[in-house]
Amino acid sequence: SIKSPQPFPTSRQPLPYSPAHQMSLLLLSGASGLVIDLDSSDDGGGKPAAKRPRRQDSQILARSPVAPSSSSGSQPGSLQVPLYLNRLLEHFDPTARHDEELSLQDVFELHPSKDGKGPREALVANFMIDLSWLLDECPSLRTTPRLVVLQGDGAQGCEVAVAERVGSGLETLVHSPPLPIQWGTHHSKLALLLYDDCIRVCVRTFNDIYADAHCKSQALYVQDFPLRTASSPTDSFGTDFRMYLQKYLRRCGGPFDVSQLDRYDFGSAGAALVGSVPGYHTGPEIRQWGHMRLRELLALHARLPPDWPAAAADGGGSSDGDTVVCQFSSLGSLTPKWLDEFRATLSTTTSSSASSVASAAARPGLRLVVPTVEQIRDSDEGWLSGISVPIRRANVKDWLAPFWCRWGPAEPGDASWAAVRAQVAMPHVKSYCRFARLGPMRLFALPWLCVGSHNLSRAAWGELQKGGSQLCIRSYELSVALFPERLRHLESDPDRPQGRFLRRRTGGATAAAADVAAAAAPALLVPLAGATALAASTASAGSVARLLPVACPTRIPPAGPPRPGNPVWSVDLDPWACQGLDRFGTRNGERGSQFYGRRKGVPRKAP
Repeated sequence: SIKSPQPFPTSRQPLPYSPAHQMSLLLLSGASGLVIDLDSSDDGGGKPAAKRPRRQDSQILARSPVAPSSSSGSQPGSLQVPLYLNRLLEHFDPTARHDEELSLQDVFELHPSKDGKGPREALVANFMIDLSWLLDECPSLRTTPRLVVLQGDGAQGCEVAVAERVGSGLETLVHSPPLPIQWGTHHSKLALLLYDDCIRVCVRTFNDIYADAHCKSQALYVQDFPLRTASSPTDSFGTDFRMYLQKYLRRCGGPFDVSQLDRYDFGSAGAALVGSVPGYHTGPEIRQWGHMRLRELLALHARLPPDWPAAAADGGGSSDGDTVVCQFSSLGSLTPKWLDEFRATLSTTTSSSASSVASAAARPGLRLVVPTVEQIRDSDEGWLSGISVPIRRANVKDWLAPFWCRWGPAEPGDASWAAVRAQVAMPHVKSYCRFARLGPMRLFALPWLCVGSHNLSRAAWGELQKGGSQLCIRSYELSVALFPERLRHLESDPDRPQGRFLRRRTGGATAAAADVAAAAAPALLVPLAGATALAASTASAGSVARLLPVACPTRIPPAGPPRPGNPVWSVDLDPWACQGLDRFGTRNGERGSQFYGRRKGVPRKAP
């Protein structure tokens, strides 16, 4: 039986920054490249949050999908990072600002085309796709003339919707990318919406199913690009974005015509793509895929300031030193040799080269961020949320113990919306970054951030073999890497306010001063407590400040290590390790075989 709902507050005060205790800020001050942090609190605080209401599944499913936002969330001429967090259906407050959050409707229903019309063609790529549900939530896809679906789990969620579209005379094509190596999957989560005058690119961390989109902690990169014209400037970063996307889609195969992408101007790309495709890659192809692609990008764009501190110790706990964070929802069978190889990639900067690696002593400390057993139990979906964090007990190896950190807030008494969000929505997001604490103001700074579909596994990121002459990858993956050194030169395009367009920053003396600052000091992403206070501070100082808010999916710095009696979550833990009742009054395993928590429609068996 299911217990009655418990008392819960009906209102909260959302914070105007990311659910990971932060957004990020890029501040250029004159020619000095001054970076200012106004957050005097490391961990947040406040009184403990009251318990949440225990609403029944029927109450949740009866609610309408989240409506699109009324605006794109950007101001003409402002700096903007095109990375967002998903909007949680149960915890959406329409009276509060949610500039860092997007719903599915924001992506698929708020069209960036000048005439407001829907796309003429759409590509939806994912591992799991409940296509009937997706068309219900995003009706524009129901009438899009041509729909291409790339899927990875057998298309069992697509048949009905495909038949309906085909019966309506709409071209609908489903393709499963080839998997030449055992144990691989098509795991990438990409959407392309092609309009007559622009294209929207969206790289997500969630499957196209109800619970992933509405009930998990997720992230998505969304950016619009106009048509290419004769006057479109040449931009090597944007050219790489277009050519890499074309190359990746060619490797996937299928009916999508990649030459269409030549029509669009990607010169304002705010992120670089990091893809994985299955195969044994040799020669120049080694540096095109997996973690070696990320290593190549970090060697080009990850610039550290001269006062970047020494490496932190491995594992959880308080540390101000150089640290890399790996946050993921699934864990492969790692070896010390491979983790050392991957850490070498995450340690790469512009001061090193992609062909050389830092010594083990000089590498950053390492944090591996995952939820604990009690965090799974106490989340909105209860024990069932653990199915979307399919870490196997055999892969939680003893030698990894020094690296573990808890997901979410540092302390249970943190009542901020950032902490509440992390507590109620378990992570299906995958994010990687590097950080350290800098300067007299003791701010946490990030030189790069990578978000996408890559979990922490050799199958996803690839493994060097044969003395480094071969890279073995088993799965299709796609992520984006964000670099402040690139983003500092971009701003929202005032000529296309209805979309999420960026352009090369203009502004005469202001832009010139920023260029001088760029040469003098690297740009960094830093935690932000409040844009209002920052704006007042920079205005009084007479500085030239530009904000760059970015929704960082995981808390920086991460919470401490798992506490005694509350270990790292594994989906196959013994019953005695999963004590207590979840919000539905059930024990682990009692709610049946419904996959990925609550879903609209018929429950689905776990594979």
